Amino acid sequence: MRELLRFPIRASAFLGKEVFEVMRQPRLAVTLILGPFLILLLVGIGYRNEPRVLRTLFVAHDDETAKLVETYASNLSPSLAYSGVVRDDEEGKQQLRRGEVDLLVIAPGSPESTLENNEQATFQVYHNEIDPLQASYVEFVGQFFVEEFNRRVLRNLTQEGQVEAAGA
Repeated sequence: MRELLRFPIRASAFLGKEVFEVMRQPRLAVTLILGPFLILLLVGIGYRNEPRVLRTLFVAHDDETAKLVETYASNLSPSLAYSGVVRDDEEGKQQLRRGEVDLLVIAPGSPESTLENNEQATFQVYHNEIDPLQASYVEFVGQFFVEEFNRRVLRNLTQEGQVEAAGA
């Protein structure tokens, strides 16, 4: 019986000693209580719930693709800040290296005719992110653009086909 009481007595003695030490040192009590709240406050101040806006440059090798990109990219997503269209891959890559843009999207030549031939229009997306979290975000936004661009081009092709079929 005496052995069973030994553990609770030792535990309460240890706990009582620690409580007494904390009460004897008021600065320690303040540190133990306010410290975690101050850390949470700093984390809360630094947290941003807004998506990062990516300055996006597009490379289009022909006028038809450039017109499509300008039409769709300027109003596609608030996460993409349209920075224009260039004709040369190297010029776009230089702007990406200099940090003038965050995302470089190289469009395929004549995506409409590629889709009409039942082939996939392949876009190339480049970025300079090293942080894995930011890199994943940039890749997601790039993938979203490519899918939305393809969706809009297919919708336009379908509408043109319906108009032609209605005329026939």
